[in-house]
Amino acid sequence: VSAGTRLAEAKDLERLHIYAASLDGPTVYCLIDAEEALGSKGLGKAKSTGALSVDFKQMNLQMGHQRVPSSSKSGELRSYLICQVALGRTLLLKEGMREVYPQSFASVLVDAGPSPLSFLTGKATDDPKSKPAVDAEARAKAATWYQVYRVKNSQQVCPIALVDVAWREKKETAVYCTNDDAHFCAGCDATHHSENEFFARHQRFSLEHSPKQFGFCLHHPTQRYELVCLEERKLLCRNDIQLGPHASAEHAKHRLMSTMEVFKGAMKGTSASDKRLELRLKALTKALQDRHLHMTDLHATFEDVQSMLDTELRSILEQLTRA
Repeated sequence: VSAGTRLAEAKDLERLHIYAASLDGPTVYCLIDAEEALGSKGLGKAKSTGALSVDFKQMNLQMGHQRVPSSSKSGELRSYLICQVALGRTLLLKEGMREVYPQSFASVLVDAGPSPLSFLTGKATDDPKSKPAVDAEARAKAATWYQVYRVKNSQQVCPIALVDVAWREKKETAVYCTNDDAHFCAGCDATHHSENEFFARHQRFSLEHSPKQFGFCLHHPTQRYELVCLEERKLLCRNDIQLGPHASAEHAKHRLMSTMEVFKGAMKGTSASDKRLELRLKALTKALQDRHLHMTDLHATFEDVQSMLDTELRSILEQLTRA
């Protein structure tokens, strides 16, 4: 993101949330291609004055994964509207159905990408130790999950900001910035953190210090694991503790720790399990030392007995020879 214009105030968002509560449904975020929605003149006016003239009722509102436009070149700027949408109750629009809004419904779902759980090939069970099998190819597709809605009233959409985005080709991540909570390739790191003196003071570390290194959630494949439940010794994303299997009342008192804190603790070897392991290793070391001393004593005793037997055998042979 290279530039942005704020379009909504706190009172606008508060008004939308009150409206969303009256519709008995959630609020979600979406990105809208600003040039397609506003046209060139409308986009220029929005950037200069912050004023919009658009009927959101006639638009497809997409949540989730956003595809890079095929016409975009690396580094080219495109403008997007960031909007918050009060969905209300949603009707699934099946193929061949007309776009209608029955009473008490405020939006329709017109299209959707792969399910976030479509990469699971095994069946989930009540056993917390059992894990469904994972199809890697299907998981990659599930990471591109999206949903497209249309709304009954334009008032259900609140434009929050107008931003300019420069699409860039994917490059290998090089560093993690704690201030931005983001990964950067070498080029983007140099560009972003040389923009001004404030950005230059950001703390950056190699990837082994990144809290984002622990993979993606099985239940929410676009979310990274950020927390660990110390009671269940289980990795969790933010959605798990709000919407997922860890959101129930029985889990409310479970102790949570960030993946980074757990990782650092593991590297230091100061956790309770590390202390138990250390005691176990000391006990095993002592047992091995005792066994070694015992075997040494046995070996020494065996040599003494062998020497005595050899002496007696020679004596008997001498007596037989003389006889």
